[in-house]
Amino acid sequence: MRIRAIRTLLASALLSTSVILASCGSGDNGGTPTPTKDTTPNAYSFSASTNVGVGETVESPEVTISGIDSSSRVTITNGEFSINGGAYGTTGSISNGQTLQLRLTASSEFSMETTTTVTVGGVSASYSVTTIAQDITPEAFSFNPVTGASVSSVVTSNAASITGINDAAPVTISGGQFSIDSGDYGTTGNISNGQSIVIRITAASTPGTDASATLSIGGVEASFTVTTVADTTPPEAQVAFPTPTTLTDGLTVTLRGKATDDFGPVASITVTVTADSGATQVDSVIIAAGANDNYMTTWSIPVDLAVNKLNTIQVAATDGAGNTQTVPTVLTILQTDQETNFPAGNEVYIGEMSDRGIDMDMINNRILVPGYSKKNILAVDIDTGVRSEFIAEHADLSEPLRTAYVDESNNRLFFGETNQLNVADLDTGVFSLVTDNTNGDSDINMVEVHGLDLHSSSGLLYAADQVLYSINPATGARTLVSGSDRPVGGANPLDWIVDVVLDEGNNRALVSDVRGNKLFWVDLTSGERTLFVESPIVNAPFHMDNDEDDNRVVFVNTGTDQVMQVDLTSAAVSIVSDGSTPDMGANQYLKPRSLTVDSENDVLYLLATRQFETTTWLYVIDINTGERVILSRSVSPVM
Repeated sequence: MRIRAIRTLLASALLSTSVILASCGSGDNGGTPTPTKDTTPNAYSFSASTNVGVGETVESPEVTISGIDSSSRVTITNGEFSINGGAYGTTGSISNGQTLQLRLTASSEFSMETTTTVTVGGVSASYSVTTIAQDITPEAFSFNPVTGASVSSVVTSNAASITGINDAAPVTISGGQFSIDSGDYGTTGNISNGQSIVIRITAASTPGTDASATLSIGGVEASFTVTTVADTTPPEAQVAFPTPTTLTDGLTVTLRGKATDDFGPVASITVTVTADSGATQVDSVIIAAGANDNYMTTWSIPVDLAVNKLNTIQVAATDGAGNTQTVPTVLTILQTDQETNFPAGNEVYIGEMSDRGIDMDMINNRILVPGYSKKNILAVDIDTGVRSEFIAEHADLSEPLRTAYVDESNNRLFFGETNQLNVADLDTGVFSLVTDNTNGDSDINMVEVHGLDLHSSSGLLYAADQVLYSINPATGARTLVSGSDRPVGGANPLDWIVDVVLDEGNNRALVSDVRGNKLFWVDLTSGERTLFVESPIVNAPFHMDNDEDDNRVVFVNTGTDQVMQVDLTSAAVSIVSDGSTPDMGANQYLKPRSLTVDSENDVLYLLATRQFETTTWLYVIDINTGERVILSRSVSPVM
């Protein structure tokens, strides 16, 4: 009952209020109007942004919206807005006192303005952003110079880091190449800020010389300089002809050689000749290299000699940097026409002149000479001419020794008697039999082995013994290659061959036919013979040797006492040395029989006599000029 009474009172009160309000709204003036909403803000603006990075997202300063009493609609073009630090968007509404901030992306190009426009309740404002200007001019950079570089070497600089640019800058170079961030080397390209770059150049080909490259990046240049090592080492003159200790009956000698130097070129060669232990100057000559001269390859100087005296010759080279050889190359030449033993006091005799082949042992710097009457092997030192006995007479050596062949690759010497072949150790001289006519595995008998040559691939020895046959050094077996019985009915029959030079590349051998006055090529497989040289000036060709460096074979023309050469391509035959070649005709010889060639120095060693067959001399001959000196002379009769 109490609750119901309360509800009745409230309803009565509400009704009274409605009546009162209704009476207030009525009357002659119609009543007071409802207030209008204000959504038009006061003017606002945004300060422009400049020097903005290209493509950068930029936010405007915040502005506070005022002058509205109700929320206003916000719209934007080419950008986004945020209200009171909220999320960015493109539509929304804002209330009085709230902040407004704009955001847009700057242009991807330099110095370009981008604008966004926002509208709040019909009032618009713009915000503009201008990108920075392009800058491809880097801060200064540098490369450290390099000194002491090897000539013609490729040198790389330190790495330079490029800063101060905001866009890829063009890179060019002169005098070298560059690499960016360890990339490929080139001569043009582009580089970005923060990347590193190196330069590569080739050092000068001469010592103490600068080479440089200049790199340009966006107009800023830097150079890289490389200086080659200074030339402080003197050159050294080497004499190829004559050998260090010789004898001559001539009044002059023409020295020939070359020079070595760390860098080159060699500018001059100085030769001084003295006698009387240096007290008398005989001659002094300086030759300077011309534009077409290369003294590191060859030089030659004729000099005078003191008569009947020991001449001391000193040779010194000077290089292009002015460095002169401090210790000259020294050689001696005894000038005399007296036919005495040389070197003086050397009582080891070569023995009588005979048909025997000599050979050069380059490793031990000596010429090995087989004995004839005295069945031994002599060694003649190339530097001094001194003769010594390498293999003494032995009970197993009963026949005259006719040939010597040095196999340097296996450190052994093959030497032949009349009808047997032996092999000796080049260090000890200890020898053993290889083959003789008792060998049952052979199809050809031995008569007089004069010439030998070793086939490097097969390991077989080829022997010139009237005919051509091979010898297996391991078994002693001999096999006929070419002769009257092989090939059957073969053309170009052999008369009497005495030496052989192998041409392995063409599977053939050059043989000298002393009685037929011809040179033949022999096929090593078939034995077929091809005439190579038949000339009126070829008369009794005897021992031969190959000068591989000059594509020629040098041989003794015993019928005319000449040393000849034949070009292996053209078959042209010419004189190397004889009584009138060279013109001065010093150090004449007779009855030449055997020679051996030093291809490296273009000299040959000739065994011959002068007047009597008991006087045997060993000559050194310059193959290029034919000039002769005497290395060793044995004039005493066989004892």
